Amino acid sequence: NIKLSKPNKKILKEINLIKNNILIIGGSSGIGNDLLKLFLINKKVKIISTYYKNKINENRKNLIVKKINIEKDLIVIFDIIKKFHPIIIYYFPTPKIIAKSIIDKNLIKLYKEYFIYIPIKIIKFASNFKSKFFYPSTTYNNTSSPYSFSPYSLIKLKAENEISKLKKLKTKINILRIPEINTKQNLSLLKG
Repeated sequence: NIKLSKPNKKILKEINLIKNNILIIGGSSGIGNDLLKLFLINKKVKIISTYYKNKINENRKNLIVKKINIEKDLIVIFDIIKKFHPIIIYYFPTPKIIAKSIIDKNLIKLYKEYFIYIPIKIIKFASNFKSKFFYPSTTYNNTSSPYSFSPYSLIKLKAENEISKLKKLKTKINILRIPEINTKQNLSLLKG
């Protein structure tokens, strides 16, 4: 269990300096939800947050919540980018994992869709709208962990390489390397 402390004054000041609207794709739980709560402090910008399974229970004047299946409703994401540009995009969707093991072929296909193909489509589209795109990756330096080179980590590494090739576009891309975190999804794959 991790207890989060309140953001310090420096962070609050930086958040209030943000002038662009913010889109959080996957803002219903985890890091996406924590960011959503943090950005809601800035009442001068619109915060658009998407969810699919877990509903977002925040209700603020500057918040727009959209239920979106990222695999099927990408056009809705494009409409949001068009309407609210310039926009800062944070990409945190998590696929629902139904797999028998961490090397399940369907799981790897799902990871590729969520973590490579969909973000690349969004970045390419957002290139026309003065957007910034933040992509969460993972760290690979914990070689003592049996999951350091799991399909998830390898797909994220491949995604970093593919997304880095897009830096010629007008979209400003930031790849954030986040330390390894256990979630309900990846813990469900552990046996025993």
